[in-house]
Amino acid sequence: MNCIYCDSNSFVINFSTSDQVCTECGTATFIFDTEIQTHSLDCNVKKKTKNHSWFNQFSNTFSDNIIHHAIYLSESYNVKKHKNELFAMCLYMSCKYFDAYRTTKEISTITNTRLIIIHSLLSKFDLVKNILPSDFTSIINRFSIIVFEIFNLNIRHNIINIVDLFDKYNMLNSKRKDSIVVTAICCVLQRKSIRRFKKLICEHFNISLVTINKLLLIIKPHLNFINSVIT
Repeated sequence: MNCIYCDSNSFVINFSTSDQVCTECGTATFIFDTEIQTHSLDCNVKKKTKNHSWFNQFSNTFSDNIIHHAIYLSESYNVKKHKNELFAMCLYMSCKYFDAYRTTKEISTITNTRLIIIHSLLSKFDLVKNILPSDFTSIINRFSIIVFEIFNLNIRHNIINIVDLFDKYNMLNSKRKDSIVVTAICCVLQRKSIRRFKKLICEHFNISLVTINKLLLIIKPHLNFINSVIT
């Protein structure tokens, strides 16, 4: 895709405004309107990306639209090094866009790329402030399914109640959303006296025991209040 004004093919994506910005003339084109974006993917991008090695590699893990979109975004950035990490970053953003939230650590593991480089690219392109979904719905739904598979417990409603408390009283202010949800899960499992749950949480949610203990220590003064909303 070339710029309609100067014919340059060098773009960057501004996710805060949903613009594709030409690096040569500075022209910004709104690209994330649903109809425009869907038409663009259907008519132009999918034919080009269908045979891409990344599409073939990750088609069993992510939806076609997410992969098509990630490849499209990755080709909009003028980056000479770290092509795999660039794609991983775009895959992360595409998951967010299609409301299928994955953490950067999950993306790094799935794509076998370096997490530190992904974070560096997010910072370089000023995407750090826009890397989280607008609400917790997607991540709570996905994490609740994982908990059910591990512990045979349906605790989604409890997680929602606890996350609401965290948000209302700023208990875990500035913490990552996946960490907040994991903390809520730990509160429920602890209340229900599930044995050795921390080890299983670490294994399945790719989080360290140190991090879990730190998060639980932060909310410890409010534990009785939190327990009151667990059913």
